[in-house]
Amino acid sequence: MKKFSIVGLVIFLVGLLLFVLGFIGTSRSDIQNAITGSATRYDYQKAVTKFNRIEVSGKVDVEVVSGKEFSVHVYEEKKGSIDANVDDQVLKISNKRSAFNGNFAVKFNKNKFTFGSSMVVVTVPDNQLKSIEGNNNSGDLGISKMRSNDSLNINGFNIGDIRLTQVTAKSLSIDTQDADITITDSHFDGNDSTVKSEDGDIRINNSSFKALNAALTDGNAHLNNLDIATNLNVNNTDGDVYLALVKNYDADVYAHSSDGNIYGSVDKHPNSKKHYRIISENGDIHLND
Repeated sequence: MKKFSIVGLVIFLVGLLLFVLGFIGTSRSDIQNAITGSATRYDYQKAVTKFNRIEVSGKVDVEVVSGKEFSVHVYEEKKGSIDANVDDQVLKISNKRSAFNGNFAVKFNKNKFTFGSSMVVVTVPDNQLKSIEGNNNSGDLGISKMRSNDSLNINGFNIGDIRLTQVTAKSLSIDTQDADITITDSHFDGNDSTVKSEDGDIRINNSSFKALNAALTDGNAHLNNLDIATNLNVNNTDGDVYLALVKNYDADVYAHSSDGNIYGSVDKHPNSKKHYRIISENGDIHLND
C-alpha cells in the first residue's frame, strides 16, 4: 500500500510541475525534448585566453577535462543563453536566461529530476586550475583526468552534484550545502584536505590523501579503499558512515556514535602513524561490515 501511495504522489507532483511550467513560458516542445533527452539544440566551441579560476552562475552543468589548450565548448537549448568569457584570468560562465523566460526544461536522469539543459565543457591544461566557484543555483560539476601541482578549491555548488575522477592535486577543499560529492581514483598527497557537505552524501573510492577531514550533517559517508598517510576525521550528525579498509591495513581506528549502532570491527594499531576517527552522533557506523 505504501509503495502505491508513493507512486501516486510522484505522479501528482510531476503533473503539478508540468502544469506550473505552462504558465512560466516553457513550451510543450521544450518539455518533450527534455523528456526524450534531445533538449540541446545548439553547440559551438570557442577559444579563450589563459585562466586559473572558474566562476559559474545560473543553472548550467560544467565538465572540466584536461587538454593541451584552453577552450570552451557550449551546449545550449536556447541560442545565446550561455556566456563564457575570460576576465583577469577568471573564466566566467553564466546562464543569462532564467527559468521564467523560457529556458526551463525538465529532465529525468539517474532517478532524479534536473532542471535546465545547458552544459559547458571546459578544457584546461594541467597545472593551471586552482579554484572553481559556483553560486546557489549552479548545476552539476564534473572534473576528470586533471593534474595540478597546487591545491584545488571548490565551493558554492549547492544544488548540483560534484564528481571528481582521476584528479591529482596537492590538496582538495570542497564546501557545499546540498550537493552529493563523489571522488574516485584521485590523489591529494601534498597537504591536508577538507570535504564538507551538509545535506548531501560523500562517496570516496580508491583515492589517497595526506590527511582528510570530512564533515556531514544529514548525508551518508561511503569511504572505500582509501590511502590516508596521517589522519582521517569523519564527523557526521544524522547520517551513517561506511568505512571499508583493505585487508591488513595498519590504521588505528576509533569509532563513536551517541544514538546509533556500530557494526563490524577493525584491528587496533595504537602505534600506527595513521589515525582514523569516525564520529556519527545519531547515525550508524559500519566498519568493514
